[in-house]
Amino acid sequence: MKPVIAIIMLILSCPSWALDKTPNEQVSVQKERSDSSNLEISKVEVSKFEKNFWGLSDQEWQRYLKIKPIAQKLGKTSVSSTPPEILAIFAENNSERRRFAKLFAEKYDLYVGNLLAVNAAISSIQDEMYAHKPVLNPNKMNALRGSSFRTTDTIQYFTELNCDDCDIALRKLIRQVRLYGMKMDIFFVGKNVSEDQIKQYAETNIPKELVLKNKLTLNVDPGFAKKHDLLIPVSFISHDGGPLENHDPNL
Repeated sequence: MKPVIAIIMLILSCPSWALDKTPNEQVSVQKERSDSSNLEISKVEVSKFEKNFWGLSDQEWQRYLKIKPIAQKLGKTSVSSTPPEILAIFAENNSERRRFAKLFAEKYDLYVGNLLAVNAAISSIQDEMYAHKPVLNPNKMNALRGSSFRTTDTIQYFTELNCDDCDIALRKLIRQVRLYGMKMDIFFVGKNVSEDQIKQYAETNIPKELVLKNKLTLNVDPGFAKKHDLLIPVSFISHDGGPLENHDPNL
């Protein structure tokens, strides 16, 4: 075949769209067709997975695909209902309706159970991740407030059971512990104060979470108040392990 004739035959054999496009444009069109083909395959796979997930037969799935646009028109809005819900709505009898309702209920129960399990797992992992890392840095917050308090400071509070003024001061000090991130050691003064009495008092007056986080300790006064003739209630503070200084609950 002569060169001229070969070129003519090649041109005639090319698709009409190829004659009007540059090589780059031809590659782009071919890629779009390939992507479109892959998308169609993906839709088929997703449809098959969804059918199997809900436990529907091929016949039931085809019926769902036919009914879905009708349900959409009747609802005047996009349908977010699941396949078994739509099939249940258009069921031909009560037995069929209960079957589809059961399919939905079983999967929904599985979803809720797994969701709760995931939330519990996330909370557990976050507790592990941030066990020693407060979400907010209390020392930086204290600096922004212009406060001299730090998380290494400790309040020592001497109080009595059955004392209204003591309870008022305690609530103010607990607020400081929360606000500034300090610790507080509470010492109960009095004759024959027992651990059982302290536990009973703590149930209604001491935040349990602060005790669990080692922000509060509950103690029987070993005689410090009597030795120094303290006027109860009274509080002191130790800055970063330093000597005790007078402390005001009203700060």
